[in-house]
Amino acid sequence: MAKARTASLGGMGWGKCARGMTFFVVMGCLFAGGAPVWGAPTVAQMLSFHPRQEGVVCTTPTAEDQKDCKVELVKTQGGSGWLLKDKDGKPLRRFFDSNGDNRIDVWSYYKEGDEVYREIDTTFTGRPDQYRWLNAGGSKWGLDEAKDGHIKSWKVISPEEASQEVLHALIAKDVQRFQALLVSEADLKTLELSAEEANRIREAGKGAAARFQDTAAKLTNLSSKANWLHLETGIPQCLPSEQTGAHADLVKYTGGTILYEVGGANGWLQTGEMIQVGTAWRLVDAPVPGAAPVEGAPAGSGQTLDNNPQLRKLIEDLNTLDKQLQAETGAGTTSVAKQLQRADLLEKIVAEVKADQRDPWIRQVADSLSTAAQSSPATDTTASTRLLSLEKQITQAMPGSDLAAYVTFREMQADYSVKVGRVRDSKDINRVQEEWLDRLAHFVETYPKADDTPDALLQLGMVSEVLNMRSRPRTGTLS
Repeated sequence: MAKARTASLGGMGWGKCARGMTFFVVMGCLFAGGAPVWGAPTVAQMLSFHPRQEGVVCTTPTAEDQKDCKVELVKTQGGSGWLLKDKDGKPLRRFFDSNGDNRIDVWSYYKEGDEVYREIDTTFTGRPDQYRWLNAGGSKWGLDEAKDGHIKSWKVISPEEASQEVLHALIAKDVQRFQALLVSEADLKTLELSAEEANRIREAGKGAAARFQDTAAKLTNLSSKANWLHLETGIPQCLPSEQTGAHADLVKYTGGTILYEVGGANGWLQTGEMIQVGTAWRLVDAPVPGAAPVEGAPAGSGQTLDNNPQLRKLIEDLNTLDKQLQAETGAGTTSVAKQLQRADLLEKIVAEVKADQRDPWIRQVADSLSTAAQSSPATDTTASTRLLSLEKQITQAMPGSDLAAYVTFREMQADYSVKVGRVRDSKDINRVQEEWLDRLAHFVETYPKADDTPDALLQLGMVSEVLNMRSRPRTGTLS
């Protein structure tokens, strides 16, 4: 009788045990007529495999909970493997043989039931050469042709994830990890830049490894306890192909500021120029320590957050408050007082920065006031009054502008949300939605090219349909 093969782990795959040693143990399952010849791997054996890349956060049950976990055989037309589930049936680990050669080639790790990280062996030799972060784990996709566990290049990586890699490379003083983020000759070929632009990027990158090591040496406060907080960038720039002489448009950031925290103190790093190559973002040069120049300051003025302590303090206070708000959001609560406090801080920042750099800060003011207005009790109109005042101020000072459209739409959304929440009967809801239709129509006419206009048009159609359905006479009779 022919035997249908299923995947095996260990001797026909690989893993790292808790001691960091590679181990090999046969725990596969061969089937003869549907009956298992060897038993499935145990829960402990499945959990003894760990991600090769650091920082992966996945669900691992306690020793007590492991007693209720189960290992199941999973099969597809082309392969098979093992799926470990927790007591509620949520997946924890999935090790799979995708090509039916009886060797594991996909190792998947889950958090709260969703896959967050995957290792892939595309050459079917028993060791992965690709690493992917998924769902809440991120979006990056690293390549390791040497199969030594060190990512050599990135197929997919966002600006934020690239900045995280910069920080981790500096913490470890790992120049190879940093170099995986740099623009390569293959990237320049992909971009098909003009000779002048390609040479500019090459020159900027010369000596980047040495400059990286110099930055790492200066950052004596960095340790494994350092936490990446976020990446601050301006608006990405699109350089049309006819301007650069490239085959296609070039999208880039002129610079980015990494904010990190270690030992309760904030630190800053500058990424320098970042360029988009396909689905990955690349660095042009090494990071440098220090706060960002104050946006809008005259070239050569030396005005930075380091010598503008008031602005630096405001931004640090804002970051501290944002962490508190993130914790509350995760707990399913919204603090009106903290959103108003955030708006106060943002308005102070607006007063500190140059006029032509105020746009993103004002947008955040509108966001905070809108959130506060929608969460305020009926007797408290503080947030909605401030938001309406901001709208009038911006629309009068900058009529028809993108910023005016942004603030106006946030005020409209907050006003509609509050009114809908106070509806008592069908007559009230019709009145509120008719007012909403009028405001949406006026917004579309006033700001036909705004970022929020497609959303406004969509809502126009949806609310119109709802109102039409309510006004239609019912057909048919009951007998």
